[in-house]
Amino acid sequence: MSREGIILALMASAFGAATCVMVVPRRVPVVQHFAGVGPFSSPPPLKPWALPIVFAVTIAVVLAGLRAVPRLAARPYRTAAGIFALGVVLHMALIASLTGGAGAFHRRALLSGHGEFLIEAVLIEDLPDTIGRYEAYVRGRADRIFLAQKGPGVLAFFYGLTHVGKSPFVRQLAEPFAPSARMVQSLLSERAAGASVPHVGSSRVHDLRYLLAVVILTYPLLTYLPIFIIVWLGAAHGDVRLGLLGGLLYLFVPAVALRVAHMDYAVFPLLASATLAWFVYGTERRQLSFVVASAVAFFVFFAMTLSAVSLLAYLLPFLGLVTLHRVANGEHRSRIVLELAAVAGVFALVCGLLLAGLSGWLQFDPVERYTYARSIQRSWVREHVSWFVFAWNLFGYSLSFGLLYTLCVLVQEGRSALRLVARAADSIDRVALSWLCLLAGLIAFGRQQGETDRLWAFLGPLGCLIAARFLHDSIRWRRLWFPVLLFALALVVARYHLDYL
Repeated sequence: MSREGIILALMASAFGAATCVMVVPRRVPVVQHFAGVGPFSSPPPLKPWALPIVFAVTIAVVLAGLRAVPRLAARPYRTAAGIFALGVVLHMALIASLTGGAGAFHRRALLSGHGEFLIEAVLIEDLPDTIGRYEAYVRGRADRIFLAQKGPGVLAFFYGLTHVGKSPFVRQLAEPFAPSARMVQSLLSERAAGASVPHVGSSRVHDLRYLLAVVILTYPLLTYLPIFIIVWLGAAHGDVRLGLLGGLLYLFVPAVALRVAHMDYAVFPLLASATLAWFVYGTERRQLSFVVASAVAFFVFFAMTLSAVSLLAYLLPFLGLVTLHRVANGEHRSRIVLELAAVAGVFALVCGLLLAGLSGWLQFDPVERYTYARSIQRSWVREHVSWFVFAWNLFGYSLSFGLLYTLCVLVQEGRSALRLVARAADSIDRVALSWLCLLAGLIAFGRQQGETDRLWAFLGPLGCLIAARFLHDSIRWRRLWFPVLLFALALVVARYHLDYL
């Protein structure tokens, strides 16, 4: 059997093992310790025959597209737009396949902890004034406990969506997707039964109705925008087919496709992938304009969630790997130092200026905000972690990212490490090894037990590019339909057996 045949056979075997993990986790010795938690709870009720139709159409379109790769690769961004559109349609169809349909989305949006963001966004009158007194606004309020852990960017984001939903044109367009006022009031009452909820008047109820409609329309779009970043980065540092394959793989990441009404999947992967991809391009191509764009994306990410600082565990190793590459190529060391110092300096300067502007304009103190947010988070996590927690977190993320994807990424990380030792590493290898450093940092220093499917979701876009690199290098394009089919079938199994609602 050829090397390619062995890889395909191993992937088929891995698919079988992953299916067993999802279908009968309590019968798999390595997994049974985790089988009672997380996504192994009962999956959501589904409409009969909806999923077979959705997945049959999706898989048919994807396989037909793979047969036309030479023609589609000639127009990469038009093809990327097609992949993006397919992802949006698939996401909306998966929402529609739930027994509650759009109602299940609205229910999840309002009753989850993050429902607090939507409620507060329709209640505040003056956004700059609220941000200026943000600490007083969020401290000591049980109904703002999630905002107390975030930067003001989250409130600004939903406040902006609220004003979009107030436009008469948008309201007319979004009316079919808006829940009834009675349903919103019922959900608010249900939420109030288990948490402290501020009073929402009748006019604000209608604002909330249309905010929910705007969210259900924009979240799928935001969720799959990273596809364009994946395609662009893969094409810029590899080739067009690599980028397109990476974008295609993002369609079948289980938690991304199956999770609804959650900004950790709709917004954070987009901001993180923009930060990392633009930094990579700007550093590799010596274009500081992209470093500036990366710093702006990082600032927006940091303004929404303070955990954005974890991206430094990617950026710093990447600078180190670029340094090694340029030294190995015989470039003058003083020039290397100056260029990379310029990259780091520009990134830090832009972030510093934006933070200073925010602090001066709105009297926002990022140090105070970070310190208080961390104090709340520490009260929710374990002070002492164990190997069991490390294993639980890593397994939970691998399951949400896709066990087959995880296998491909691990193999590619090994290949990239060997190429680095042999001084043959390219830009995608440096992306892969920096991604591994970021993951290792999250595993080693994270204190959260579980929920890594959500907390580490921003790793997904570049993870798909890394997995695509392995497939691109190892399997001829005319046989790529087989692993892609396995990824799609793994998503089918996940929908029926895992709870990612």
